[in-house]
Amino acid sequence: MKLSLAALAPLLLLAPSAAPAGDAFFSADGKTITFLPRFKTGIIWQADVTSGKLKALPLPKELKGAPVTGIARGGEGETLLTAGTSAWVIKPDGTAKRLCDLGPAKEPSNLFVATAPGSPVVDWLFVSSADPDEPNRQIFFARKPGAKAFEKIFCRRVRSVRTGAFTADGRLFFDADGDLWEGSFAKEEDSEMMAATLIGARMAPVGTLNTDSGNGGGMFVDAIAPAGPWIYVGLRGHHMGCVLRVPLPAKPLYGDAEATFPEPQAHLQAMSATLAKTEVLVADTGGIDAFAACEVEGQSMVFYRGENDDQGLALWLWTGKGAPRRLATEPQE
Repeated sequence: MKLSLAALAPLLLLAPSAAPAGDAFFSADGKTITFLPRFKTGIIWQADVTSGKLKALPLPKELKGAPVTGIARGGEGETLLTAGTSAWVIKPDGTAKRLCDLGPAKEPSNLFVATAPGSPVVDWLFVSSADPDEPNRQIFFARKPGAKAFEKIFCRRVRSVRTGAFTADGRLFFDADGDLWEGSFAKEEDSEMMAATLIGARMAPVGTLNTDSGNGGGMFVDAIAPAGPWIYVGLRGHHMGCVLRVPLPAKPLYGDAEATFPEPQAHLQAMSATLAKTEVLVADTGGIDAFAACEVEGQSMVFYRGENDDQGLALWLWTGKGAPRRLATEPQE
């Protein structure tokens, strides 16, 4: 299977959005959203952005009964997914091909892929899962093109990395310990145990932490979707959530494996400048998942699934200004 997006390059110029991590993604032209169902099994939902009409895309017979834990947009109309104990690709005609075993990533989530031509990790697949050597810790795993299984990524000095996303030109953004970071994966050419080392620095302390005695307790970065000049972020807490966007920094704070780490003053100034231009788009989403964003010819769109209300399980679409509109209601039976 060829993951390279060479054939998709003209569309990506119009829609500079990397395939967002995890459980939802926009098509390259922004006309549809593909996402994992909350309740149903054996299908993937696809929503029409204009009409809100939902279409159930049946999973191939090879995946019958296998729990799907993550999806991402591949090249040439393909859908990548993790299901059961393997990673798969589904072709536009619905046929499925097993790519590899998940290896030590026993409960993977937040599938994402590097697609930028010339990137040192182009066509690598990434997931987040518990560290087999320290189960209370969440780390990244990677599958190199042609490899038979995923391998661990060395994630130093962080307790939890749960989601990542690449921009169309290959910049990596990820969450670590609940905040937004930028970095890179430095390949470990001589290691038989590790695929790469995660390098990065916190660029936006957007998590809201508190000791509220009620139902608060703060929110943390749960989803990341770069699109256009922004990084769209879904924050999530206990029955809480919000959507914000962070300006894409003009240059990486710490994205080069050979770079000297930023001095405290420079680091503080960079985070302060980023926070000064960060915008809250939807202040209260309730619970939030199935998050994706894109920008097509200057039109911003953010999709997310909210909570049950008096109409059912809500699917929301924000289109650049004002309040989000209810795109559809997801069937629960």
